[in-house]
Amino acid sequence: MTDETMLCPSAQPDQPDARVFGVQTATADQKRRVAYLTKSLPVTPDILALSGQAAAAEVLRIAAPCMRGGCTHYQGGGCTLGQRVAQMLDPVVGSLPRCAIRPDCRWFREQGPSACVRCPQIVTNAREGSDVRPEVAFANGIAPSPQ
Repeated sequence: MTDETMLCPSAQPDQPDARVFGVQTATADQKRRVAYLTKSLPVTPDILALSGQAAAAEVLRIAAPCMRGGCTHYQGGGCTLGQRVAQMLDPVVGSLPRCAIRPDCRWFREQGPSACVRCPQIVTNAREGSDVRPEVAFANGIAPSPQ
């Protein structure tokens, strides 16, 4: 695997070659968690329609080739978002979840299993408040300005 073929596990559905690898669920105590698919699926209009009125990135975990320098989280040759996830969040599972993208996942390649045991709590875009602290989700705890 080369740097060019690594996947971002927190991609948007409109990125080239985007693939769905998980679906957001809620636990009995209403914590958001990702249920991982046994294989990733290409993002298609039919898949996006399954999100209903929610934006796809609110309910689906989507992977796409890492944009490297085109992403605000990519600095110093690596993903600072994956680094913050691995270092700042508590694990939410006791063992590695089954994951269809792990062999190509940038977070796993750079942070190892410590990212994987925290990954199920990540929702790319949250409609209402998220359990993830802003300082994890955004560089310096500051969200990007709306375009």
